[in-house]
Amino acid sequence: MAHYFKLQWLRRKYPPGPTPLPIIGNLWTLGFVLHHEILMQLAKTYGNIFTVWLGHKPVVVLNGCQAVRDALISHSEELVGRPTTPTSEELTKGKGVVFSSGNNWKQQRRFVLMTLRNLGLGKKSVEVRIQEEAQSLVEFFAMQRGKSLDPAPAIIQSVANVISSVVFGHRFSRDDKEFHQLIEANDNIVNNLNSKWAMLYDIFPWLMRQLPGPHNNIFKGNAFMMEFVKKEMKSHKENGMSEEPQDVIDFYQTKISQVSIAAATLTAQFWL
Repeated sequence: MAHYFKLQWLRRKYPPGPTPLPIIGNLWTLGFVLHHEILMQLAKTYGNIFTVWLGHKPVVVLNGCQAVRDALISHSEELVGRPTTPTSEELTKGKGVVFSSGNNWKQQRRFVLMTLRNLGLGKKSVEVRIQEEAQSLVEFFAMQRGKSLDPAPAIIQSVANVISSVVFGHRFSRDDKEFHQLIEANDNIVNNLNSKWAMLYDIFPWLMRQLPGPHNNIFKGNAFMMEFVKKEMKSHKENGMSEEPQDVIDFYQTKISQVSIAAATLTAQFWL
């Protein structure tokens, strides 16, 4: 009962919304998943700016172009941060571009944008990679000789190969077992991140860590992807770098080396 009254008191600081229940908040109302159609229905009752509670955590929802535009333009400083959840913390430890925040996010974003521009984002060099992969896809379909098939896996592999050529510097064969596992691992993360199980993990992480369920596929997929990237990084180091970085990993390893040298020089100057 005390928890219920505390929740009702906290509600006063946020925009209106459906009445949250103890422990689960508005999860019952949301059907244990954040779906845009449900949120749009709630906006008809509570307005284009309203609050839903995921357990004990409030989430302010902006519905419609005008509400989002006003928030991003008129209140950009207040909305510059990124929320963290137990799931995102477990996956990234607050690193990277998607889930980082503050100065770390600004540095990562600046570096990634610079790297992608150097690799030809929006230029002919990337167009050539896309055209080559498109040609490979057309040849694959032609080899099926009119047989019925689901085109989705082949298209997904082609898109993944364009990304791989930019990040890893090479494409993968359609028969490559690890390449298929990489795509499957990514699917496991994407498909389960907005599931009821992931939402329950964010509310009760201490409990869900002990329970089996689809939410564990998120972390299994992430572990595989991390190992995959580590192998690619090791391969880059063993094969040596060309004079000019050729992919995202090359740029990152070059930057890491520059920072390490700068730090070592600074340390030496300090002791001297």
